[in-house]
Amino acid sequence: MPPRRVPIIEKKLGRDNVHGWAYAKPPKIEIDERLRGRFQQEVLLHELLHVALPQLEEECVTKTAEFLSHHTWRFGLRRIQPPAPRQRRQKGTS
Repeated sequence: MPPRRVPIIEKKLGRDNVHGWAYAKPPKIEIDERLRGRFQQEVLLHELLHVALPQLEEECVTKTAEFLSHHTWRFGLRRIQPPAPRQRRQKGTS
């Protein structure tokens, strides 16, 4: 049974020469924070497949993520980027 919750952490992964990592125990996904659009969606799906179905071969994971990404993107599913965090005003300033 796949885990119910999987933390997804966005950070720079350029040094590792990868776009994403999936960890089985404890389940966790890291994706490169610089990814955008459909490619970001494909990488996330790819890593989720690794966590949900660890027995799958890499080629099957890659092709399935490409398929899902293509069709969900055509259907109009997009990530809504959260707004940048607001800075708090310090006391005594206007």
